[in-house]
Amino acid sequence: MELLRIGLVFALIVLLLVRRVELWITLCIGGIALGLIYRLPLFMIGEQFFHAIIEPTSIYLVLALFFILVLSEVMKETGSMRKMIDSFHAVTGDLRAVVALLPAMIGLMPIMGGALVSAPLVVEASDALRLSPERRTFLNYWFRHIWEYFLPTYPGVILASALLGVSLREIAAYHSPLTLAAIGGGIYFGFRRVGKGKEGRADRGWWRGVMGIGSSLFPLLVVLFMVILLRVELVYSLLVAIGIELLRSKGVWRKIKEIIVRTLTSAQVLITVFMVIYFKQMLEATHAVDGFHSGLCQLGVPPIILLVVLPFSIGLMTGVTIAFVGVAFPILVPIITGGDNVLVYLMLAYASGYCGVLLSPLHLCLVLTKDYFKAELKKVYRLLWAPVAVVWGVALLVFFIVVLGLCGCSTM
Repeated sequence: MELLRIGLVFALIVLLLVRRVELWITLCIGGIALGLIYRLPLFMIGEQFFHAIIEPTSIYLVLALFFILVLSEVMKETGSMRKMIDSFHAVTGDLRAVVALLPAMIGLMPIMGGALVSAPLVVEASDALRLSPERRTFLNYWFRHIWEYFLPTYPGVILASALLGVSLREIAAYHSPLTLAAIGGGIYFGFRRVGKGKEGRADRGWWRGVMGIGSSLFPLLVVLFMVILLRVELVYSLLVAIGIELLRSKGVWRKIKEIIVRTLTSAQVLITVFMVIYFKQMLEATHAVDGFHSGLCQLGVPPIILLVVLPFSIGLMTGVTIAFVGVAFPILVPIITGGDNVLVYLMLAYASGYCGVLLSPLHLCLVLTKDYFKAELKKVYRLLWAPVAVVWGVALLVFFIVVLGLCGCSTM
């Protein structure tokens, strides 16, 4: 009975997502449906909604994501992103490195559809390499997304940290092998049989280029240093970085009000955060997760199957990281936190979901990049599946090494 009830709610969520209903609306409807199916009083359903808005975790997440978006806008206004790109042109003599580094640098900040930002820049660097539209699409798309496994500037990582009660520093440590796998897979499969090409543009001089890279990346490096090494809260780190970037600019601080208004009017992800917390609280209020977990145990479904299939399915159907984290992780909490290897279980679930996101035909970056380079999606997938398999394979390898106790760790 428990499996049927939560299965109906989950089916409703999947149907709405397939119908392209906005994620925050989908989660809101899913939370209400959950309360109705479990026969919660209407006032309690409304009470959980109110608590989700005033919940300290919700407020912290919204503030963190808001300041990330503000920092992105400020860096665009100050020209730091453009400077970053020009500096790499000056430093790099291998055009293959330039093609990979340009989208990777843009990917340090979570810009919606960010692959389209780097696409025009990749064209210039890749012309001499005579790459096909499909290979250009793959390289721009893939290297744009190599950081989203662990960087604390990404909403999915922040939300996973909040939902599982795991620190951003711990996530960075356990998820960084996924980024290394993504870099290795992208280089091997993306540049096979591609020559070095002519030297990149060096009119600014090598040393000036290096200094330009350091200068343009400085606000992001400040955030990473404060969060990962100094263990400062992300919100405070972002405020410091925004302040530094404004102080370094000439007059951009006068536009801060305009930047804040522009961010607020376009930041739908902020509403989504509240709905994720609401859905999670409805799962707790109805005790649906406990019943779902016990029901699966009675049926003998291996937890690892759910850990892999559930987030992957949501990621594939939506193409949005925050969707698989927000929908699948609240259900997977008992599995992930049920033993001593919380971090490695979280890593496998996150890797599975993100592999689904990368393969999703609904992923905005994939759609925009494919259209920009006029590539055939089928041919892009021929390049895409192998490096995705590398990332997934590394995640599974680490998981089984830890769980089987080959490195002295206890099992679940």
